[in-house]
Amino acid sequence: MRALSEKRYMGSIDRLPPPEGVRNELDAKLGVCRDRSPGLILVEEIDDHVVLIAVPDGKTERDFGVWRSSPDLKPRAKIPTHDDLGKTFAELKGKYGVIDERLINAILKTLRDRWSVDSVIDHHFSALSNDLKTEVRRFLATLKWVGLQEAPTTHPRSTWALK
Repeated sequence: MRALSEKRYMGSIDRLPPPEGVRNELDAKLGVCRDRSPGLILVEEIDDHVVLIAVPDGKTERDFGVWRSSPDLKPRAKIPTHDDLGKTFAELKGKYGVIDERLINAILKTLRDRWSVDSVIDHHFSALSNDLKTEVRRFLATLKWVGLQEAPTTHPRSTWALK
């Protein structure tokens, strides 16, 4: 497996590329199609929270998995499921009533409108505490990579599968 320290690409994909360009940009910036040797690539680091993509051995020429790791999450490292993301969303909404509608709009700006996470934070959460901004940034950064992982154009139509 490639050593984590060999592959650090934080900020390499700040904004989501247009849907039709996801596969080309992931390959151009991270080499996930041309370098299929199994390994982890560090793509986001927010304090002690990291997002990694894992290039698996023996799948297709383009698949990758998203992992997140943080000492305050249980378990500390895992593949974020849709349930995990939903739980984090609900926790953020429940803890901080002020971000209820802003969080929905932030998700739309990140995934649909292809804004960078920092731009979304500046636009929707500029008046909030730095701790709250960090929590939202962690959530949106993880969500961004899950969105890239699941973008239909990362898989040609003939290889689409249910996840």
